[in-house]
Amino acid sequence: MPVEKILENAKIVHFQPEVEILISTSDFKKGLKVEFKGEPCEIIDFQHVKMGRGGAIVRTKLRNLKTGAVLEETFRSGEKLEKPGLEEKTMQYLYSQDGAYYFMDIETYEQIPLMLSQLGETKNFVKENMTVKILYHKDMPISVEVPTFVELVVVKRIRQDSKVTQLLEAGNQQLWKQVLLSKSPSISMRGTLLRWTRGHQNI
Repeated sequence: MPVEKILENAKIVHFQPEVEILISTSDFKKGLKVEFKGEPCEIIDFQHVKMGRGGAIVRTKLRNLKTGAVLEETFRSGEKLEKPGLEEKTMQYLYSQDGAYYFMDIETYEQIPLMLSQLGETKNFVKENMTVKILYHKDMPISVEVPTFVELVVVKRIRQDSKVTQLLEAGNQQLWKQVLLSKSPSISMRGTLLRWTRGHQNI
């Protein structure tokens, strides 16, 4: 084919270089996610402090999204942090087998296994066909979030306590949390439907 014909049909494609997104301390707010020392973190608290002639600093509390650990760091005013490469996927819990819990991406139908040690207490709240949110950092799952409201039925009564029973029936959510999360619950009510607000579990 003649060179002229190739040039005539050729398309010029412009490639845009990947731009690194930086977050300044002036943009800090609670819930903002940043990359700190290679780890994805969430800002849970911060305070701007003026240091006289020495400028200003920002005292910050960060929660590691992988481990859940909270750390305190001090940044210079105007210092910039990277935006973490996070992606949230909506997935459906399918089943568990041999210590692995299988989830399916509802868009691609790809299935991934998470081990019991990765799920932590979340294993007590996932039910078959439940839709959850799985947060990825650099293509690795780091946390699982179940629906805001989870309904569970207590099936075993350990011991009777009239005062605690009254509190449960009155809707004491903190007590529900203690009953539901305890590895060896001392109190429960057979057949009682408990509704409790859940958060997320770090992997």
